Amino acid sequence: MLVFGCPVGGVLAGYFGRRPVLMYACVPAAASWLVLAAAPSFPVVLLARVLGATAPAAVISSIGVFISEIAHPRYRGSFAAMQSLSLSLGMLLSYLLFNFMGYRSVALAALALPVINFSLMYFLPETPYWLVENGRKEDAKWVEKNQMFSYAKFFKSIYIYLESRFNISAEGSTMSRKS
Repeated sequence: MLVFGCPVGGVLAGYFGRRPVLMYACVPAAASWLVLAAAPSFPVVLLARVLGATAPAAVISSIGVFISEIAHPRYRGSFAAMQSLSLSLGMLLSYLLFNFMGYRSVALAALALPVINFSLMYFLPETPYWLVENGRKEDAKWVEKNQMFSYAKFFKSIYIYLESRFNISAEGSTMSRKS
């Protein structure tokens, strides 16, 4: 699915914007978890997984661009790396939970993630770069004036927390946990 979905997600992100693609990719993800939770047979489970694979395919090609367009250059690499880390940790957690809780319970619990993501993305503006690319310079100026400080403050607060919790610096990281 990634082979076909990533180019489609990239084209859609260029045409409609990064934020709408990231938001509406939550719809097939949520539908996948619902179908999986109610699946009466193995073919329906497979259908749910195929449906669920369309969301990451669109997101993978859009999230990196979105992060690079809103994050301060000092923090950009760290947040880009978090994409792979969160994907890996999410898969590990889902495999562990599937083992202990069963797939129906985990599917219902996982349904909260795309709902939360959609809800939080709703309040974010489109990136100024995309707005300028699409001839909406006044909107881009407004976003930079009113929202980019919020983005920068948000990312900086996360980064400061990580720096205080682990030995991470902009020059490099040792990733040894502070006690």
